Amino acid sequence: MTTPLLISDSNILIDFDCCGLLSKVFKLPYVFAVPDVLYIEELSEQHAGLPALGLRVLQFGPDVTLDIAQLRRRYPGSGFMDVMALALARSLGAELLTGDKRLREIARAERHDVKGSVWLLEEMVSHRLLTEDAAHGALEAMRESGRRLPWAKARKVIEQHR
Repeated sequence: MTTPLLISDSNILIDFDCCGLLSKVFKLPYVFAVPDVLYIEELSEQHAGLPALGLRVLQFGPDVTLDIAQLRRRYPGSGFMDVMALALARSLGAELLTGDKRLREIARAERHDVKGSVWLLEEMVSHRLLTEDAAHGALEAMRESGRRLPWAKARKVIEQHR
């Protein structure tokens, strides 16, 4: 059985870095990857250790570049880095991980599977990498750091594991 591939934007990784759980993310039974341009532009300076933790940095070809251009035309105002992650996920048949509300809406409109930080926290609890209390603590740390999550939904999801 192949390990599922998840293409992430930078928001998700920053969410988990701010609460000290970034290394635990890579203990989940998934392969996490980002587009190379996104890594270089948004992550490499402050998060240079991500590849050592297990993050894959993937290059993409002209087919993804074309998809990025088409997505940006269909969704004016969408960010290049955001739709890049979606285009790469689509090209690889991978799920998209994003903490960006607009990108989630675009992915859903494009009928592409998308998950977020709340799902990832739930996975960490389900795989016993985190207790429910630690998950609540992580949510509080994210909130205090100014991260934007659907807070009520997040608490409800974590409470279901008690």
